[in-house]
Amino acid sequence: ALIAGYTKQIRVGAAGVLLALKSPLKIAQTYKLLDNLYEARIDLGLAKGSADAEKIKELLDGGDFNTNFNQYYERVNKIISFMNDQDPKNNIPPVDGSVPEVWILGTSKTSIDYLVRTQTNFSLSLFHQMQLVPSPEIIKELKEKFYHTHQKEPVVNIAISAICSADKTVIKEVAKQTNNIKFNFTGDFDAFLQYLDELQNEYQVEEIIINNLGRNMDEKLMLMEAMGKKEKVLNNLL
Repeated sequence: ALIAGYTKQIRVGAAGVLLALKSPLKIAQTYKLLDNLYEARIDLGLAKGSADAEKIKELLDGGDFNTNFNQYYERVNKIISFMNDQDPKNNIPPVDGSVPEVWILGTSKTSIDYLVRTQTNFSLSLFHQMQLVPSPEIIKELKEKFYHTHQKEPVVNIAISAICSADKTVIKEVAKQTNNIKFNFTGDFDAFLQYLDELQNEYQVEEIIINNLGRNMDEKLMLMEAMGKKEKVLNNLL
C-alpha cells in the first residue's frame, strides 16, 4: 500500500501470498480494496508454500494447515469468486469495482491444467529450494495448451533471486540468512545484464521478477542500478 501510494504508474503487488496461512476472504478484501484505491494496478500472486512450525501456529491461530494446503485450488477459486462479487453473502466493496490481476506462483507443471481452465496468470519460480531449476519446457507446455484452448497466449513470467557480488565471503553470509532460497545469480554488474538476456531467451518471457538478496541498501542498489541500466538500454532501442 505504501509503495502504491508513492507511485503513479508502476504495477505493485505480492509475488506469492501463502494461501494455506491466510483467509481467502481477508486476502480478497485487502487486494480488491488496494486495486480500487490505486487505479487498477495491483497484482495478487498466490502460492502453495509453507513456513516454519512456530510461524504456522501463530498465523493460523487454531486453524489446520494441512487441510488448507490440500484445498489450495479451492481456496484460489474462493478468492476469485469473492473479488468478482460471485458470492452474494460476501460481497466485497466496492461492489462491481476493479479486481487485481491474479497470479499462481509455482515451481512445476502441476498447475498447468488449472491455469488453462481458469485463464489465470502464471509465475514460474526458479529460486525456491529444489534439486533442479525448473525447465523452460514448463512454460512451453503451458503456452501450447493455453493457446490450443483459448487461441491466445497466457500471461507468464519467471521469478529469480540474485545478488550483485562476486565476493565469496558476502555470498556465504547471505546464503546463511536465506537457507530456503536457491541463488540463481551471483556476480558483477555486467554479468547480471547478460544473465537476464540469456534467461529471457531461454524461457521466452517478457517479465522477470527479481528477489534482491542484498542485505543492506548499498548491496541492494548494485542490483537495482543494473536493472535501471537494462531498462535504459531497452528504452533507447525502442
